[in-house]
Amino acid sequence: MKHTKIQRSSRFSRAWGAWEDVAFNVLVALAIPLLTYILATTVRDVNQVRSETVELNQRIEAQQTENARLRDELAQQIEAALSELAEPSAPEIEPQVFTPLDVPLPEDMQHLVWELSQEYNVPFEIVMAIMWAESRHRLDHPDNHNTNGSIDRGVMQINDVHWQRFWDEYELDVNCTYDNIMIGIMIISDLWQRHPPEMAVAAYQSGEWGMLQGGGRGYAARVLEQAKIYGWTECEDEEVGSH
Repeated sequence: MKHTKIQRSSRFSRAWGAWEDVAFNVLVALAIPLLTYILATTVRDVNQVRSETVELNQRIEAQQTENARLRDELAQQIEAALSELAEPSAPEIEPQVFTPLDVPLPEDMQHLVWELSQEYNVPFEIVMAIMWAESRHRLDHPDNHNTNGSIDRGVMQINDVHWQRFWDEYELDVNCTYDNIMIGIMIISDLWQRHPPEMAVAAYQSGEWGMLQGGGRGYAARVLEQAKIYGWTECEDEEVGSH
């Protein structure tokens, strides 16, 4: 009887061990695909997060670059606006193609006058008309001794009241033809930006104080009429000196 019980126990142990093997194999068979799926999903999620992180960083860098560009552009606009408020610019004259006039002044000297006129924002025809009134475009025009004891010199007939100042400030020599023209253009340019045409031209001859006392009117009329012959039209400069 005892032997029979031992045999039964042995058979039960073997059966239980076989069932455990089967259960283990089943669990392994189920776990491997599950683990494979979990691993694949995890890798995919990690790659997706990595890709999204890279894309987000790129967007942040692009936005930072755009913000820097907008900041620089705004700074430039503010600087330009402040510059205009601090120092209003004089009205600009539309650049024109140089055309020499039929006058005694050599063409190369006329071209020089044209270039300086463009640079100093005063009509070429006005400068040439002033030169006509002062020296008839003669580079060898003699000094003019005025009744007040002053002297006018050169093709632009620069009064001696200006000689020392232009030499001290710009090292321009009234005895040099180029410098003489430069001084004349600088003087009329300054007047041209601050007064209407007839007053500016009158002041070139009589000085601003003399112009305000009525001096230089006949001179201005002759110069402006000659400038019109050279091609100048007053409508081009009607706003100059109005501010």
